[in-house]
Amino acid sequence: MPQKTIAVCIISYNQRAYLVEAIESVLTQTRMPDQIIVIDDASSDNTVEVLQSYQRQYPTLFTIKINAVNQGNGTNRHLGVLESRCDLTTYLDGDDLYYPEKLRLEEQHLADNPDAGFVYSNFNLIDSAGELIRPWATNPEEIPVGNVFEPLIAFEFPRGIQCRCPLTDTHALIEATKHAQGFILYEDFIIVMHLSRSMNAVVVNQINHGYRLHNGCVHRSHHEGHSNVLERIYTQNKALFENLDPTDRARIERKFRHILSQYAWRAVRDHAKQPSTESKNQVIKLAKRAMHHEPLALRPKHVVRVLATQLKSPKYPAATISN
Repeated sequence: MPQKTIAVCIISYNQRAYLVEAIESVLTQTRMPDQIIVIDDASSDNTVEVLQSYQRQYPTLFTIKINAVNQGNGTNRHLGVLESRCDLTTYLDGDDLYYPEKLRLEEQHLADNPDAGFVYSNFNLIDSAGELIRPWATNPEEIPVGNVFEPLIAFEFPRGIQCRCPLTDTHALIEATKHAQGFILYEDFIIVMHLSRSMNAVVVNQINHGYRLHNGCVHRSHHEGHSNVLERIYTQNKALFENLDPTDRARIERKFRHILSQYAWRAVRDHAKQPSTESKNQVIKLAKRAMHHEPLALRPKHVVRVLATQLKSPKYPAATISN
């Protein structure tokens, strides 16, 4: 049987400082990809010049696309995957990086596990300089495998961080990324939601890539944005729950609504710490959202935080909130 072809899709927005490192980490794979796609999301730094240089150096390997206007992570990822001409496709953020064995080991695991539809690896959490913070999983048994839809929905992956950079069939990834369009937060979560609902996963326990945590990460933004986006995900993806066994559906939806409640209360906490002129109204909405999903989770600390925002004078500018 001929070897399947592999594409790597890299998305980038004003990440010139990290993008070269990301691209070089793909070029130094022990199993070279057959196509490297880079989609720049209308960067204002000199990212375009860097990409043009790679295109000149590797004209048959690179597919470079430059968005005229900013599309956001989810849409950009989908546009990139659409450019794949390979059997299998995986992806990488422009500020993250692969370790040399990533593609070889994941390709081998897919070949050795024909019942699996996608594969992902353990990874390191790294800082802005690329230095190790800690591994994602220190015990292989922590990492879900097989049907991972429920542990994904319940945030039961190690450290509450879902798997990243899965390698899978290109057509399946195109379909999954379609649902992530318009999202700048949790777009990877949506992709894996759709992959895991229809196929099993296999995992490579070896650490094969680095996930960079730095001040520019959108995931460190105000929790109201996280709460808003998770609400949208729940509303827009209810069809994924419809064909589950009724008992399974009730259990999984209950777990997801617990997460929705938690994030609403975390947003209340953020407002209580740094009250703005908008906080008084927002915390009431967020408290109602949290109690809608999980009425019995109300705690004295929640009441104190809501009251605090009603009594404190606003001292901070309104936060930038994602939707």
